[in-house]
Amino acid sequence: MAQISLPPMAEHPNKRSPTHFDATRKDCDYKGQLETLKKKSSVDLRREKRKDVSHAETKSKLCHLEKDVIPGLKCTLVATESQLAQSEQAKLRLEELVARQQLEIGHVKKALKVCMGHKDKLQKRVRRHALVLVKAVQRARDQARKQGVICRLHVKGIYTRRACALARRLIKAGCSERSVGKVIQDVGAALGIRVPDCMSRTQVQRIESEGGMMTDIQVGHAIAMGEKLAVDHTVETQISGLNTILTQTTTAYSDSPLAERVGKTAHCDDFFWKLRGSGGDHASDVKKHQRVLDNLKEKVTLERLGAEMIASKTLEPVEMIQLILKARDVRIRKMGMEKFEGLSSVEREHFDRKVDSDVERALGKEVLASMPQEDRRKLTMFIRGGCCMHKDLNTCKGQKPSAAASRAAQVTKCGAVHAAMLGGLICHHKDDKKGQQNNFDWFFSYELGHTVVYPGTSSTRYHSNCDAASVIVKHRETFIDFMEHVRESKEKPGLTNVEKNFLTAIQDLCTLTEFCVLILYSLAIGKPWLLHVRGADGIIANYLELGPMHRRLREHFIKIIDDPDLLLGENVSHETAVFDGMDWHDVEAFNAVRKLAPQLPHLRRILVAFMKSALVTYDRFTPEFREDGLIASLTKEERKAYYMVSTNDGCEGDLGSFRVAKRTSPSISVHQQRAHFMHDCNNTAKFAKKHLNIPADDDYIRHKGKERLEEKTEKKRKERHVVVHKAKVQTRKKKRDDQAEKKTTYQGQLLRAVLIISEDKVRTLTNNNLCIQLDIYREYGKDRQIPLKTHLKNKALLVAALLAALVRMRDFGEADPRPECIDSEVDGSGDEVVEEAGSELESESEGEQEDA
Repeated sequence: MAQISLPPMAEHPNKRSPTHFDATRKDCDYKGQLETLKKKSSVDLRREKRKDVSHAETKSKLCHLEKDVIPGLKCTLVATESQLAQSEQAKLRLEELVARQQLEIGHVKKALKVCMGHKDKLQKRVRRHALVLVKAVQRARDQARKQGVICRLHVKGIYTRRACALARRLIKAGCSERSVGKVIQDVGAALGIRVPDCMSRTQVQRIESEGGMMTDIQVGHAIAMGEKLAVDHTVETQISGLNTILTQTTTAYSDSPLAERVGKTAHCDDFFWKLRGSGGDHASDVKKHQRVLDNLKEKVTLERLGAEMIASKTLEPVEMIQLILKARDVRIRKMGMEKFEGLSSVEREHFDRKVDSDVERALGKEVLASMPQEDRRKLTMFIRGGCCMHKDLNTCKGQKPSAAASRAAQVTKCGAVHAAMLGGLICHHKDDKKGQQNNFDWFFSYELGHTVVYPGTSSTRYHSNCDAASVIVKHRETFIDFMEHVRESKEKPGLTNVEKNFLTAIQDLCTLTEFCVLILYSLAIGKPWLLHVRGADGIIANYLELGPMHRRLREHFIKIIDDPDLLLGENVSHETAVFDGMDWHDVEAFNAVRKLAPQLPHLRRILVAFMKSALVTYDRFTPEFREDGLIASLTKEERKAYYMVSTNDGCEGDLGSFRVAKRTSPSISVHQQRAHFMHDCNNTAKFAKKHLNIPADDDYIRHKGKERLEEKTEKKRKERHVVVHKAKVQTRKKKRDDQAEKKTTYQGQLLRAVLIISEDKVRTLTNNNLCIQLDIYREYGKDRQIPLKTHLKNKALLVAALLAALVRMRDFGEADPRPECIDSEVDGSGDEVVEEAGSELESESEGEQEDA
């Protein structure tokens, strides 16, 4: 332990002498100092120790700083310096950006200043606008008063779409082609618009032709896209005419820019491929037309299936060659080798095309046979529809009478139907210059207090006879008074034959019975039937959905036949009497029948007979609606997809429209009328606005329309008509000449033939010789009692007729009725002459049958 040296104590100036207490006090002071020093040394020692520890810690920290912290700080410093440099650069860029912004702000301030100036100007213009507008309107009015508003119909020599549409609308309204341009100008003048351009007749014809061209493109587009449109409803109903129209239509569409845009083409076969049926009336030519359409559809279907099979390359080349050779051999055998070798190159190409068609049909049959039955049914389906209006018309007429009955009816002309027709000639003649229609209207209005319209029996109108029966029975007493009024109102009182027969008919109980039967049929069956056919709200019903209704209608026929009291009983209700259970169509007519029934003893029997006959006719005209028929096998979706109209009103009405158009515009052609009708029926204007709306379409339509007009189709049609009729005239003339020559030759043979007057020899003659002998008496003896050849069907009848003719000839005292006869006996030569004449007679009879 280190020694501590204490400094000497300094003497206090007031020091007194030391004593014992002073020494003790000194000792205490030394001890205190010693303790203090010890404490101080201990504190210093601890401090030194702490310093050593702190020094070690400091040294450790220093080492840590040198090894870890200082290098990191250096890195941070470097990074900081780098960031500082970047900050400096950013600062420079910001300064540059600020400078540019300030520059742009200066430009914006200048632009704002300019805009503010413009704003001030515009505000001033707005404040002046009302005054300027008033002045401009006034100037326009002044100018219009001086010059008028001008409307140009064409631009650069081409008439606008609106002008063409207006011209077609005027033509449809009945304006003549020559007057269209003048009418447009007059209408414009009436509206204060000056139209300097006047369409010529030629230009209007071109516009019509362009409308027809647009319609053809529309129909071709519908065929290519599988849409439904009216193809044609003109008088051209023959297959050749249909093919011509389809070719014209599909060609017009396939060559158009529209077909190029949509990437589709149309062909005639596409129509028959998609064809599912045909409707019409029940005439024989219409049924034949439907059969031909069915055959064409089958042919096109087989050819297309065969072509698809060939395109799929499923056949080996050897098999294909064998099929072609086989079809070729069949064609050559039918034609003949000599005729085949004489074919020209064009005819050879046509022959090869026929062979290809034969091969395609043969392959198509195989493909069709391998299909499932349902797919095959859908593909080959062809529905033959009829007209429900014609069904009702024929049902009301009843069974078709025999030829003799028909001739008798034509001669006698009696009954309710004929009486109704006579009433139409008197009260509602189709020629307003004939009849008593004005007197009828005025007389009935005066007597009844309201007008009565007599049905148009004078014209062809559905259900007009039944309606006329209702009018006559309801107002029979008034009709009798009216006919008396007509009789007495003439200068020389009396009635014409028509008026007299009509007055007699409406007073005859038998005719009144027929009238009542017609009324009951109309109320119970006819009117409800037609209302179902017409559909709700005048929308024609789908023909394919009328099967259940027609089966219920047949059941109602049977109910009335089994129980006539449904219509003639005491407690008749429309719920059971009327087919559909609805209210009576004409309650007044039914009450008139019930009032008149006690006077008609045969009404019940005639009603049953009428209904039985009507039911037979009904079954004959409605075979397609049977439960085992094609229509019944269709699904609901197929009926909707294959929609068919239930009446033939379209064709009938269009034919009537064409006749009316011919009266108002005698020079209108069939092709023009067809273009007008189809343009309106198919709403071609809307189609053209949607699809034909680019200049290329206008150029194409204009060009093709001009070409079609220059073809002079109507002139060629009239020329063909004349050529065909001249050929018919020549054929008939030649036929008459041949018949006259044959008759002259035959008459010469009759003059040369030996007349047989012996009864024994008559019985030995052949049938031909007997006919010759009878012809001698017919031709020269003028014996009208000899039966017709058709009634002499065997030898016994021929012999009996000839013997009777001989007896009559002897009674008249004539041996030979011929003016010149050859007196010779019956020998071999005579027999030969008779045999030759007999053979000539046979050939003439066959010729007459062929002519018939």
